[in-house]
Amino acid sequence: MSLTSPSRAFTETWPPDAVPERPVRVYLGLGTNLGSRSDNLEQAIAAVSETDGITFQTRSQAIVTEPWGKTDQPAFLNAVIGVDTVLSPSALLARCLEVEAGMGRIRAEKWGPRLIDIDVLTYGFYRVNGDGLTVPHPHMTERDFVMEPLLEIAPHLTPLITRTQGV
Repeated sequence: MSLTSPSRAFTETWPPDAVPERPVRVYLGLGTNLGSRSDNLEQAIAAVSETDGITFQTRSQAIVTEPWGKTDQPAFLNAVIGVDTVLSPSALLARCLEVEAGMGRIRAEKWGPRLIDIDVLTYGFYRVNGDGLTVPHPHMTERDFVMEPLLEIAPHLTPLITRTQGV
């Protein structure tokens, strides 16, 4: 399977368990609102970056944002990183969940406070639909805490996301 071109962005589907022939650029959204938020982001970025099959490329500045969904909780610190990976989308998601669990994340309530959250925002220019994984992330265009840092490091995605997500 070859990688799609930007002109066909987010129109082709990538199987969740398919391993790419060459690295795919992926953007991951990170957020934290418990403990030392800055340290949490750094620890998560390091853990993801040190994973076999993932090569760190870029990161946004961290931004402080108000909670989304459930608002009676502390403010978040959010960032987006760009990595190249040869992991399948499912394996990438599994690694993100492993990093969260390793850092002590407990999923007590939807949109509740969290030590760390790592979301797969994009996987190349593909759509991915699998167990617990929808890419592009279905709510990213509704969330300034995702879009602001994402477009800081990937401004080329603006027209693609606008066209395919209806921003």
